[in-house]
Amino acid sequence: MYFKNNTLIAFLLFFLIISKSIFSMESDEKEAENLFLMAQNELLSKGCESNLIFIELYNDQITKILNDQIQDINTEISNFQKLISCLDFYQKNTFPKYQSIFLNYSKSTTAYDLYTSQNYFDKEKVELSLSIISQYLGFKNHYEALSKLELVNSSTIQIVYQSSSSISPPPKKIQFQGSIEELKRLNNFDPSSKINAKEKADLIEQFINCIQPINKATKETIKGTAIDLTLYFNPDGSVKRYTYNNNEALEISKKYEIAKRSLDTVFNNKSCQFFKLPLGKFSEWSEINIRYNF
Repeated sequence: MYFKNNTLIAFLLFFLIISKSIFSMESDEKEAENLFLMAQNELLSKGCESNLIFIELYNDQITKILNDQIQDINTEISNFQKLISCLDFYQKNTFPKYQSIFLNYSKSTTAYDLYTSQNYFDKEKVELSLSIISQYLGFKNHYEALSKLELVNSSTIQIVYQSSSSISPPPKKIQFQGSIEELKRLNNFDPSSKINAKEKADLIEQFINCIQPINKATKETIKGTAIDLTLYFNPDGSVKRYTYNNNEALEISKKYEIAKRSLDTVFNNKSCQFFKLPLGKFSEWSEINIRYNF
């Protein structure tokens, strides 16, 4: 009888331990899954859909950098801004949650699936990627890139550089495989000879700051007016001459004359005689078309 009681107690204890272990595993799995879903939903709320950003857009942009295939930075700025913004958010908000899953729920299926997925970027990969993209665009770091790219995209100015180089080298067709070794080789490379995003942002910022402020009534009068002009530069960054390129209907309007006088203040401003342009890339900016939207 004594033996049977001990056996029953042992069995009950074993059953309780197993039940507790199973319950604990189920609880961990649920908590890990909830944490993962929270991280994913936060990314989505920032417009950063994982597959699109971290697989398609990321691989596409890094491949273009690797092959030096970006001929016109203007067409790529919005993609780079999106990628930097999402990687920055991932680094600050998503990655810590993923780390929590690995540390606290390491045996969960969620942890395994996450670690082996293409949507997981470790700390080194994120930092290297942000460094490479920022350098390629001409910025010191991704924080400067974010602020300046926002200026470029939200600006009232549209700039088109008239490059004198008509022949572009054939693409090397190197496919980016996503490895840390590739990123390390790309880091600290020489920037492209093309105009980069920082140089474009610097010019836009300077141009805006050089326009003499106009009063509220004048702003309302010329609101919605778009003025096209071409700037011809000297190699030292000074303006050799400039011309307005607008249709005749606009040129005879009162709005046009007021808007034109406002832009003339840029070239009459003594502190704006020299523009912030990369002297070694003169062939890329000797002639620039600008559209200013009032």
